[in-house]
Amino acid sequence: MTDYWCRFVDSRGRVYASEKLVARDDSEAIAKARAIPLRSAGDSFELWDGRRHVDVGHPREAARNG
Repeated sequence: MTDYWCRFVDSRGRVYASEKLVARDDSEAIAKARAIPLRSAGDSFELWDGRRHVDVGHPREAARNG
């Protein structure tokens, strides 16, 4: 299992919260990050494994892009 950090970013690019996620791999971590509700429609998240950037996106994109 790997520790990931999910940083929540507002529409101005400012980090307003972060959450530690534990997952087997990047795919599981991305799915967990996309399942977390955001504060507002313009917000997004950045997913990190240490210094390695894993993903950026908006949880609602997962539903649209399947």
